[in-house]
Amino acid sequence: MSIDRLENKSMNRSSRFEILLSIPWGTRPDQILPAFEDYPPFSELSAEQIRKVRGPLRIRLDSQHGIHVLPEFPAQQPTAKTNNIYHFGQSGELQGSTPVEIEAADYFHIHDYAVDAPGDCYLLERIGRRTPDQTENRLIKIARGGTHLWRRAGEVSDREIDFHSLRGNYTQILVDEGRRL
Repeated sequence: MSIDRLENKSMNRSSRFEILLSIPWGTRPDQILPAFEDYPPFSELSAEQIRKVRGPLRIRLDSQHGIHVLPEFPAQQPTAKTNNIYHFGQSGELQGSTPVEIEAADYFHIHDYAVDAPGDCYLLERIGRRTPDQTENRLIKIARGGTHLWRRAGEVSDREIDFHSLRGNYTQILVDEGRRL
């Protein structure tokens, strides 16, 4: 059986793929910063060499049909100082990016993010330090150009949830069309 016939028998003819947006990997402002993380399933083949793969991308849509992309950096990547949220129009064209500072810490992770209609970004972060032994939630609002508009911080706790003091164990944020959290 030829490959041509095999494809015709196994493929659904009504399926089609469409490229929604395209951006290269690199270090220029119009490129996504490469972030590599260890991928242990490959290391089982050769224990002395751990393979690295590109980190995943988190994609969000806003109420105006814009597309926003945040590259996922490993939680413990000491060399990373900044990241970007890339903004695309509904046709897939790059409209700019918002710089996001990565604070030097023993543990830093952006749990979730959202972008409202005007382009302001909301970040839910978790940051931890060994000295003193402290882990905190942070909720930050950043203007599209990178200016911090406000920031709240609260202690991570599995026993108590208090949104006003940001005390608790938060992993997700939601923003409605009125830009309310």
